[in-house]
Amino acid sequence: MLKSVKTSVLSLVLVALFACITDVKAQIVGDLNADHVVDSKDVQAFAWQWLAPYCQTLDCIANLDGVSGVNMADFALLANNWQKVEPHVVINEFMASNASQPPFDPNELLDGNGESSDWIEIYNPTDTTINLSGWYLTDNKKDLTKWQFPNGLQVEPGEFLIVFASQKTFEEYPHNYPYLDPNGHYHTNFELDKGGDYLALVADDGNTIAHQYVPEYPQQLTNISYGMAQHATTLVPTGAIASYHVPNSGDAGLGTDWTELGFDDSAWNTGSTGFGFGSEFGTDVQQQMQNVNASLWIRIEFDLGEIDPALFETMMLRMRYEDGFVAYLNGRYLTERNAPGLPLPWNSTALTDRPIEDSLVFEEINLLAYLNLLKSGINVLAIHGLNDI
Repeated sequence: MLKSVKTSVLSLVLVALFACITDVKAQIVGDLNADHVVDSKDVQAFAWQWLAPYCQTLDCIANLDGVSGVNMADFALLANNWQKVEPHVVINEFMASNASQPPFDPNELLDGNGESSDWIEIYNPTDTTINLSGWYLTDNKKDLTKWQFPNGLQVEPGEFLIVFASQKTFEEYPHNYPYLDPNGHYHTNFELDKGGDYLALVADDGNTIAHQYVPEYPQQLTNISYGMAQHATTLVPTGAIASYHVPNSGDAGLGTDWTELGFDDSAWNTGSTGFGFGSEFGTDVQQQMQNVNASLWIRIEFDLGEIDPALFETMMLRMRYEDGFVAYLNGRYLTERNAPGLPLPWNSTALTDRPIEDSLVFEEINLLAYLNLLKSGINVLAIHGLNDI
């Protein structure tokens, strides 16, 4: 519902990422390069140290049994796991000094109780769903089983999972442990130390460290997240210039043609995202929309230049919205929230009124399945914004 109070209609950020996975411990014997599969690359690394005299005294990665240097016994261990693939997840990012408050920046958030708890982001960079049942998070290298994930918790391919580190203990919440807040986020029984500390993700055997920050992460700054060496390309930043149009009956025949890359939007208005009612937003659309149409069409062109989209590992859309939307990339459907059935008419409305407090927080939407829609050169992100009236 669009109201004349300070309410955001649409704010968005589109980001594509590829990660340099560092500090991830190999879990498979024979995975010498820690890429979670035993293959020819590991054989090549093994060959470099084959029968090397220095491996009798030095710690060589190919000395798999830890005795007598690199020999046939080690090769047999590698061969036993040939072509074995180990699904893995990592602690992608965390915030150890969270002071988030409205209006939120894209990396700021509150927990389901409205508190600015520290948070840890788990990321699955594989193409396999990973079950975290029985896995652990810890801030103590002498207690690797400090906090355990509940049974049945899964992380889909390319998905990011937020766990809040708010020191919710069993003694405090014996009937809701591990603590699950009203928004469906789990909370650990420890907080993060902004002065620097150890942090690890541990497999369900309680011993295998899947990912860790060692010997400790550095001192943290308030409201600044810290994480892996991950390269992000912001395709559409906050405040990007967009073309927008409040559709009318004359647009009924367009269908979704307006979402295509080659569509001529030269007659449309232009403004910066986000869109809302009132001067507090990048573009005030109250006069054009109120009592006219509950739909707003938005087109944002962005240029990848000569970047090969195949280099990206995942893509995410960060949205603040009230009440709903459907998103398209280069004329193809991406995702939707609180929208009626497709295809949408020009005068569509959202299914329900979304609470204003929910619209203040960025929702991260995993778009891994749609990476193939990106292309070198010019692309267009199109949004059909929806109000409930």
